[in-house]
Amino acid sequence: IRPLTSNSKTTNQMTQLLCPPVRLKPKGQKLAREFVPKKGYSLVNTNIPNITLFANMTAEQLKNVPERIRAKAESGDAEAQSNLGSLYLTGDLGVTVDLTETIKWYQKAADQNYPNMQFPLASAYVQRGVLEQSKGDLDGALADYNKAIEIKPDFTEAYFVRGDVKKYKGDLDGAFIDYNKVIEMNPRLVGAYFSRGFLNYNSHKFTDALADFNKSRELGLNAKGQDYAHFYIWLTKTRLGEQDAATKELQTYLDNRKTGTSDDWPSKVARFLTGQLTEPDFFKTSENSDQQTDKKQHCEAYFYAGSKRLIGSDKTNATDYFEKCLATGCKGFTEYSSAAAELKSLETSK
Repeated sequence: IRPLTSNSKTTNQMTQLLCPPVRLKPKGQKLAREFVPKKGYSLVNTNIPNITLFANMTAEQLKNVPERIRAKAESGDAEAQSNLGSLYLTGDLGVTVDLTETIKWYQKAADQNYPNMQFPLASAYVQRGVLEQSKGDLDGALADYNKAIEIKPDFTEAYFVRGDVKKYKGDLDGAFIDYNKVIEMNPRLVGAYFSRGFLNYNSHKFTDALADFNKSRELGLNAKGQDYAHFYIWLTKTRLGEQDAATKELQTYLDNRKTGTSDDWPSKVARFLTGQLTEPDFFKTSENSDQQTDKKQHCEAYFYAGSKRLIGSDKTNATDYFEKCLATGCKGFTEYSSAAAELKSLETSK
C-alpha cells in the first residue's frame, strides 16, 4: 500500500476534510484557482472564521487587501488576525501558504476569545501534522496531532491520523487506543477499521482482523483500498485455515474488479496469491524501470511471497523474504510493518 506523500490525493483529501478553505470567487460560480479578479468578487467563508467581504474591488485594489488585513491584525484586531490566518492557509490574494503562520494568527485571535476558533486552529495543527508526516517527521506530526486534540478533544480525524503516526513509530498499543476512539466517535469512518485491521493482523489477532477488513469493505473503501483489503483477507482467512474459501473469494473479486487493468500491479499480486502466477514470475513482474516504483513493488512482493512461504511452514525462506522486504526501506508501507511483525514473531518462536 502506497505511503502518504506531500502531493498525494490522500493529502489533498485530508486537507479538504480538515480545513475547508476560504476562497475568492464570484457569487454563483465555481472557483477557478487562477483567475483575473473583477468587480463583485468577495472572500467567502466556508466553515472557518468570518472573512471581511471586499466587494466591487479592482484587481489592483485587491493586491492591497493582504497588507490592509495584516496592518489591522498587527494592531490587535481579532477578526483581522483570523482573516490573515485564513489567507496563509489558502494562499489566496497572492499570500504564500504557511501553516505555521496560520497557526500563529489563529492562536492570536483565539487568545482574544474571537468566536468559533477552536475547529480552525485544531484543523491547522492537523494539516501541518499531515505535511510533516508526509516528509517523514513523525515526531513533529505527533506533537501537532496532540495539540489539535488538546484544543478540540472531540476531533475524530485527529485521533485517526495520530493513530497512524503511533503505528509507524511502533506504539501499537497507543495506535489501537486511538483507532478504537475513532470508531467509538464515528462508527462509519472506514479508514479506522481498515487501519485497525492491519494492526490486528500484525498482532496475529486474525479473527478480529477479518472482522475489521470486512467492515471496511462494507462501509465503502476506495478502489485501491478494496484491492489491499482483499489481499489481507486472503492472508487472514488462510492463516485461519480457510485457504480454499479465501482463494475462491479473491478470484471472484479479481474476475469482477471494475477498476484498474487486468495487468496492473494489484492484479499481479492477486494472481500470485491465488496461484496463477509462480513466485519467480511474480518477482520478475515486480521489476520496473523506475527506481522508486521498483523498490515499492519489491517491498510488497517480498512480503506476499514471504507470507505464502510462512503459510507453507517454510520459515527459512519466509524469513529471508521478510528481511528483503525491510531492506527496501519502504517504512510507510503496510507490507513493511507486517514483515517486521512477522520477523519479530519468528524470532520469538525460536
